Amino acid sequence: MCDETLPGYSFQKTLYWVSDTMRQYCDLMLWGNCTCPFVSSQRFSEAIKAYEEHCPDEYDSVISYHKLKQYIWDGNKPYNFTTDKPHILTQYLPKLRIVTNGFFVLDPRSIYMFKGWPHGKNPYMIELSEIENIDIDYMEHFIIADALLKQNPHGYMYKPDAEVEDHLHPYEGD
Repeated sequence: MCDETLPGYSFQKTLYWVSDTMRQYCDLMLWGNCTCPFVSSQRFSEAIKAYEEHCPDEYDSVISYHKLKQYIWDGNKPYNFTTDKPHILTQYLPKLRIVTNGFFVLDPRSIYMFKGWPHGKNPYMIELSEIENIDIDYMEHFIIADALLKQNPHGYMYKPDAEVEDHLHPYEGD
């Protein structure tokens, strides 16, 4: 649908087209990417429920994110730590939030207001686990996803009552 390597194609144009089509039929749009194969329908339902409960009064959209606690350099200087103080463990670094492509939920009419972004300036954020966060952009990502599925061919199920870091468990059937 959107090959940004071809002349004249862009993700933004695709979003505008989808928005124009969808807003004729609905007031809520969930955008999920096939490149994030470990985000379950259960998580999509959670995102829709969050939208219905919090948008548009408190927030303007719902996005998935992954927390990052790593030592980051911005150019030639530390971004989220300092070398002027004693070393700290990554667990104690500030939590940065990386928007993932797991899902976006929004009113399809708002794409134009959001300047072609699939989320607004004040999104409700749902944290994804390491496995759910896998976004297949490169062959290395595919190899990792494929290895996980070969390890457990039934996939992984989200367990909402578990901690975020430990809520994906091998699917054991119904």
